[in-house]
Amino acid sequence: MKRLKLEKWIGFIVSGLLFFFISFPILSIDEVYKKKYALVIGIKDYPFAPLRNPLHDSKDMTDTLRKLGFKVKMMKNVTKKQFEVAIRDFGRKLVKTKGVGLFYYSGHGVQYNGKNFLIPVDAKIEKEYDIEYEGVNLARLLSEMEHADNRLNIIILDACRSNPYSRFFRDGEARGLAPISGNPSGTIIAYSTSPNNVANDGYGKNGLYTQELLKYMRVPGKKIEDVFKDVRISVKKLSNGRQTPWETTSLEGDFYFVPIDDVQFLAAGGNLIYPTSINGKWGYKDKYNNMIIPPQFAAAEPFVDGLARVKVNDINYGYIDRSGRMIVKPYLQLFFEGLAFVKINRKYGYINKEGKIMIQPKFDMAGIFSEGMASVKINDKYGYIDRNGNVVIQPKYDWADIFSEGLAGVKINDKIGYIDVRGHFVIPPKFEYASSFSKGEALVKMNNSWGSINKNGNVTYWKSMDY
Repeated sequence: MKRLKLEKWIGFIVSGLLFFFISFPILSIDEVYKKKYALVIGIKDYPFAPLRNPLHDSKDMTDTLRKLGFKVKMMKNVTKKQFEVAIRDFGRKLVKTKGVGLFYYSGHGVQYNGKNFLIPVDAKIEKEYDIEYEGVNLARLLSEMEHADNRLNIIILDACRSNPYSRFFRDGEARGLAPISGNPSGTIIAYSTSPNNVANDGYGKNGLYTQELLKYMRVPGKKIEDVFKDVRISVKKLSNGRQTPWETTSLEGDFYFVPIDDVQFLAAGGNLIYPTSINGKWGYKDKYNNMIIPPQFAAAEPFVDGLARVKVNDINYGYIDRSGRMIVKPYLQLFFEGLAFVKINRKYGYINKEGKIMIQPKFDMAGIFSEGMASVKINDKYGYIDRNGNVVIQPKYDWADIFSEGLAGVKINDKIGYIDVRGHFVIPPKFEYASSFSKGEALVKMNNSWGSINKNGNVTYWKSMDY
């Protein structure tokens, strides 16, 4: 009888264990890493200091993450309440799934008393200590991730742009984000520039940091640490050393945005190749480790739309196709509106993406195209040309910015004003500093005071520095 009871109890225990393992399977690291969730936030339309790139950055990051298998919630121009609710909900999602968590933010971010704050669109900051009440403390996100106790968290902060609130700080400095110590285990935090420094918003579709990150995230077989390392090297070079991205990490395992054997990222016919370095020279391999394009370049970037940018010497870049054939000869800069300025025999002209010269090199200096026009320097003065190379605004300025929302800042006699597309002054030259217009407003400086103006030149906000 006792033996039967014992066998009965053993049967119950075995059945229970079988039910547990069938109902609640133990996930391998690979299976956990397949559960990937991202919260992407971009804030551009700040009333006082609008930014150029965050909405483009967040949209492109969302598209890329979804292609990489993440489930993404994207939000733009969020208020403080919306921001904090989103962080809370994101934390709850990670608690339930135990998967990979990724948080990406593009917008203003500042440090105060050694703490980092992300600035929501409705922040009203008029005093230094307002930041603590109006901003979103990054520690809230870290706390949610630590509570989730998941295997891996990635935090990407393209939030170190010039601090628009520096005039409210007692020392007047425009500090970027502060380094964070004591990260939750399994966390990597990536900053667009080094601690306590600031980065530029950029003039292209994306900010420089996000632009490069989007490229290297898609390279197969790269560990996440190597992705950020490549981004750091590229951004530092493209910014001439003015911007150096930074990371802190407490990762314990390996994570790949694109695993080398992930079939969903194979191009048609398995024609996926990626950059690799051998003895200081770069070439391209396929997923089977076959060398497709021999190492010959000083640097190489991933293929995008069938073309890859390669560095052929210390300063010159070109574009190659998948066979290694140079499609765009190595003397180009970045493309804007389909054209890039090039320097040939000490003169500047423009080429298209096929490498064909569209505007002959004849200018002393050249800027990027924006809204169909580019600034050029002729006989020590700046004017504007159209996409055909015709001078549409005569060269008479000491400096000329890009056109944005129909207006461009130009300098005469050390003062900056704004002209329209016909070259007529809409806002007279009276500023010591003037940014491009964004969302109908521009940041300006006059008589040691900062403020914002609208497109009629009327002040929308002003703050004297005399205190």
